[in-house]
Order: sequence, then C-alpha cells, then structure tokens
Amino acid sequence: METKNVQIKFEQTNFEHRGEPIYEAARRVLKIIRNHPLIEGETWYLVEYHWYGLFENEIWNCHSEKIGSMDNSSLVSEENNSILKLGALESEHFEVVPGIVCNYISKTYGCKIEIPRNSKRSIFT
Repeated sequence: METKNVQIKFEQTNFEHRGEPIYEAARRVLKIIRNHPLIEGETWYLVEYHWYGLFENEIWNCHSEKIGSMDNSSLVSEENNSILKLGALESEHFEVVPGIVCNYISKTYGCKIEIPRNSKRSIFT
C-alpha cells in the first residue's frame, strides 16, 4: 500500500518551471531519480551517460548553457532503435531514470531516441 501511495505522488508531480530557473525544477527531478522506488512493471528509460553527466553538471552548478537534446543513438543498434548495443553497461554507457523524469527531459531538452525498459523482479533480492 505504501508503494502505491508513493507512485501516485510521483505521477501527480508537476515539473512545469513556474517561472523558476530551469535548474531548480531539474533539481527536483534529480531528487526523484534518487528516491523513486523501483516498482515491478514500471517503465524506466535509459539516458546516454555523457549527456546525463552534462545534465547533472548543469543542475548542480546552476549553469544556464544549452546542453542540447538527449541523444541515445550511441546506445542502440543502427538497424533497430529498440535493441541495445551489445556490451552497453549501466553507469558506464547509460543511466536509468523513471518515466516521469524522461518526460521532463524530453519536454525541456528534447530527445532523439527514447529507450524504455520495464522493471522486473530481481532474482538476486
């Protein structure tokens, strides 16, 4: 029951800038990335590692420079955008963010290729 309440809270979160600097809204997004529970069946998205680093740097250093749109093309097969390249590793080639964060990134920065993945129960828990 507690997980369901948390999920509803995140779904209702509004990331409109409301006149605030973009990095203030983005800082709220980073808090969600760190605190959002992993819910089985929920869709999360891969974000290219280098771009994600620029995104975090912009937020924490309050830069207002343009980092460009998120481009995940280096992570996927040239023939099929839904197939991840062999050897792609989390925290080395990509980071994983909840869907609500990917929506924020797409609206704010743009996104050339979204790479959704559904969370599954780990056999290692």
